[in-house]
Amino acid sequence: MILGDEFEELVFDPGQFLNEEEIDYVRAFARPYAVAVLFRSLLTQLRKTHPELTAERLKTYFTEIARDVYWLFAKPDANEQADQLISIALGFLPINLVLDIDDTELEPDDDEPSIVKFVNAIFPEPHSDDPFQQKKIRIVVRFGKVIEDTINKLTRKIFTEAEVTL
Repeated sequence: MILGDEFEELVFDPGQFLNEEEIDYVRAFARPYAVAVLFRSLLTQLRKTHPELTAERLKTYFTEIARDVYWLFAKPDANEQADQLISIALGFLPINLVLDIDDTELEPDDDEPSIVKFVNAIFPEPHSDDPFQQKKIRIVVRFGKVIEDTINKLTRKIFTEAEVTL
């Protein structure tokens, strides 16, 4: 999960609407986006039984795990790569979740949902009404939804099995 290999072979643009540079962006951001979704999903599940758990504590855990994984794969600058992965991943999440801020303290519409941030990472320019551009955006959104659905199913399964065995 940390290295993102499970998304390397996934064909998400069968019509080849995205150019090679855009595909490279999607693949590069898929890994941190998957980590972000996993972070959100685990925090949601864990807070059901441990409401005192903070996002900061989970962030520390994720960073240590990412460092360990990069070291195991003998990546140069493993700590820096792990820190960057977690930093980018958390950037996809709403600020109130990452900083443990109560939603009521934020202005309405103060932060975008994570899927919007994922799309904006791939297409940083303002989105046009061009139908071809809109089709590209739909492809990226669909890919992001595949990541979200896969991780949410996985965490639900893990926590369901854990409840059965406890």
